[in-house]
Amino acid sequence: EASKIIARSHFQKKELMRRGVKESKIEVIYTGINPDKIPFKFRIPDKKRLKLLSAGRFVEKKGFDITLRFYKKLVRLYPLSKLVLVGEGPLKEKIEEDIKDLNLGGLLDLGGHIELKPFMDHDDFIRELYKHDIFILPCKKTDSGDQEGIPNVLKEAMASGMPVISTYPAGIPELIIDGRTGFLVPERDIRGLLKKIEFILNNKKRTAQICLKARSFVEKKFNVARTARQVEDLFGKYL
Repeated sequence: EASKIIARSHFQKKELMRRGVKESKIEVIYTGINPDKIPFKFRIPDKKRLKLLSAGRFVEKKGFDITLRFYKKLVRLYPLSKLVLVGEGPLKEKIEEDIKDLNLGGLLDLGGHIELKPFMDHDDFIRELYKHDIFILPCKKTDSGDQEGIPNVLKEAMASGMPVISTYPAGIPELIIDGRTGFLVPERDIRGLLKKIEFILNNKKRTAQICLKARSFVEKKFNVARTARQVEDLFGKYL
């Protein structure tokens, strides 16, 4: 009975159509962020002190288990690296157990290789972005079929100037174009994640160009001023 349904990605639109919604009823409007409040700052990753960040609700589709398994291998290559996970959620205890099981709680400047930080308000999270070199979020489709949309944390990290690594499922490729606005690997591809890290570290000029394109892309297609105007215009047609 709805006049229009707003989909947050073209992927979601296809899923709605697959479930019987008429294409003419679906309007794709991305969720936007405010890039004006996120200054762009280049990162120059240091192989000796590589700093990785991941953030999101601690649920299965965010792929934090993949992040930890990947980092277990990465820390062998870069023993002074550090990973920070920001978030809360039902899998927090499981993540803490996995960190212990993988023996990743060892001393690194007395802070350990991995640090868990609780949910932050938006301004604090934006400030946190600038403390790190690379953002990683290897999302996956769960056995129950749950999967991501287009996480705002990816947009914010890209806007801030960080190289971003994620995966192909759902709407993420509409934001991250591999090798152009960021880096993508197949789901659960730990070796692929390691290769992307190596590319970033060994191709700093190319990575800087990708980060610039990422910022421009977010400003153009995922700016909240644009997306809010699209919603307003849509409501205006039916009120």
